[in-house]
Amino acid sequence: MQELAIRAVPVQVRCEFDDYQVVVYETEAGELTAVGSLLCTEGECVLHGNFSQHKKYGKQFQVTYCEEVLPTTSEGMKRYLVSSGIAEIGSATADRIVDTFGAETFQAMRDPVRLVTVQGISETKAEKIVASFKKCQELQEYVQFLADYRIPSGKTKEVYQKFSGIPDALSVLQSRPYLLCMCEGITFAMIDAVQKQREGFDPIHGDRICFALSAVMQQNEQNGHVFMQKEDLFEKAVNILRTPGCDRSVFFPYMQAGLVYLVKNQTLIYDCGVLYRKPMYLAESESAEKLLRLLWDGQKQKLTKDKIDAALVEAEKRQKLALSKEQRNAVSYALTETVSIITGGPGTGKTCLLQVLICAEEMLHPEGKLTLCAPTGRAARKMAESTGKVAVTMHHLLEIR
Repeated sequence: MQELAIRAVPVQVRCEFDDYQVVVYETEAGELTAVGSLLCTEGECVLHGNFSQHKKYGKQFQVTYCEEVLPTTSEGMKRYLVSSGIAEIGSATADRIVDTFGAETFQAMRDPVRLVTVQGISETKAEKIVASFKKCQELQEYVQFLADYRIPSGKTKEVYQKFSGIPDALSVLQSRPYLLCMCEGITFAMIDAVQKQREGFDPIHGDRICFALSAVMQQNEQNGHVFMQKEDLFEKAVNILRTPGCDRSVFFPYMQAGLVYLVKNQTLIYDCGVLYRKPMYLAESESAEKLLRLLWDGQKQKLTKDKIDAALVEAEKRQKLALSKEQRNAVSYALTETVSIITGGPGTGKTCLLQVLICAEEMLHPEGKLTLCAPTGRAARKMAESTGKVAVTMHHLLEIR
């Protein structure tokens, strides 16, 4: 669907929530309700996007990005300066700036030497005004640039802040757009789909290779894994790198070079013959250290085999359950060790085992406090229903909000 561009003037701001806005605009075709991020609420603008039908609110214009149209009248320029959130500018200062520079107001806003000629503006104040005005203009340029890659305008501030420390950051991103993949929510696929359509597209560009490898590693994590074999990584990466007329074998030497670069700068970690993304490597290493500490330093009272066996027999009677030998061994291990992991697919008896384990634990340690927790609210409710005990989520237990 071809994107529409509609010239409009804001009439009413109906809703503002974080970066999300609902604004009513006046257009040549009448009033229009627009939804999106970083929408203009003062002065003329051009809305880019398409119409959609909301179940409750009806026809709306879904804005991809909003392009400001700088005003040309004195009153329009004064309103713009006040409403744009430019540092150090109130209505009185805006009046004096526009009265001083007239049609050249926006050129003067980029020059602190000119601004200090305005009554009440010191050198320090002029520098702050210029820096703030430039930021407002740069944000608009970012909005338009990101729109080419179908990146929502709500991401603009995040991208701007991510790269703000790089000199001439926007020019860098325009020449190396795959760097946008460093921002959460901007994927390799989003950038690559646009780049493939552009003249001069280079399928073996270093950035493309490296971010394809990183994208495969991230997808691997979403599938529940923490590391990959190099061969598996390359096999999956070549599938997203392949382009018409370019044989898959072409990519392997470039993937090897890209992998060396990523390992050298520690984006990826190579350890024990496998590859990790650095955050996952650190998380797994820390988890292993903490598990070892629990295993070595745990203060769990060691119980005799006779006591454990007697508790198991009594727990099975009370729960009216008969465990298999494997289940009994698992319960016995859990009662003996400070840390234990018991796994099994659906229908293998984990719930029955848990019921007996809880019963035996309460008999062996009547003075102790038992805490049940699960990864999700649904799992916690299921645990509570099957055991008759209070169960909470891990986040609730750890007071993580």
